[in-house]
Amino acid sequence: MSKKGSSKKKERPKTGPEAPHNLEANARKYFQDGEKFQKKRQQRSMAKCYEKALELGRASETPDGLAIAAEAALYLGHRAKTRQAWGQALELYRESLDLGRRSGTAAGFYAAARAAWNVGNTLEEAGMEGLESAFRDAIDMGRESKLPEALEVAAKAAFNLAVNLYPDDESVSSEITERIAEVWREAIELGKASGTTDGAEVARKAEGYLAELLESK
Repeated sequence: MSKKGSSKKKERPKTGPEAPHNLEANARKYFQDGEKFQKKRQQRSMAKCYEKALELGRASETPDGLAIAAEAALYLGHRAKTRQAWGQALELYRESLDLGRRSGTAAGFYAAARAAWNVGNTLEEAGMEGLESAFRDAIDMGRESKLPEALEVAAKAAFNLAVNLYPDDESVSSEITERIAEVWREAIELGKASGTTDGAEVARKAEGYLAELLESK
């Protein structure tokens, strides 16, 4: 077969939104455009922008591009959940967690922490299993990010995890008591480390629950 007639592998264009060096920049632009659509009647336009930001950010494979994609997936997960599409929401939250972790950036870890926290909350609301590992992911990603808002999310995840570790029959063994106490201490530590008002409130409430737990031993 001649070179002219042979099939050629389709290459990415050298210019335009799909060009490799433009993927991250265009992902950011689509995400910023999506943030402009705040009114209820603009939700579909917002979703389309976030979907494109997710697509391009994921394809970029750059740290910041993956962080943008993680943020976009997170918001799309929120939208799916408000529409009662819980399965789709969980899928998007988990993708956000994966993308944020892969980004290796503070912003990506922050998006991942929020996504994991939302996975845990969604599983809790649905009465499904797996929330412990989800809240633990949120704690870990919040620590990795080190951003005040991320540490606040981690504190909230630790708080939720501690609450869910209490057995249903109200009989708490010494082993379980220590395990729960350790998570309360994490919530206190993370809440205080965040330096945010909400984080401090989480720490304050966790201190109260920890004191109550230790008194009941």
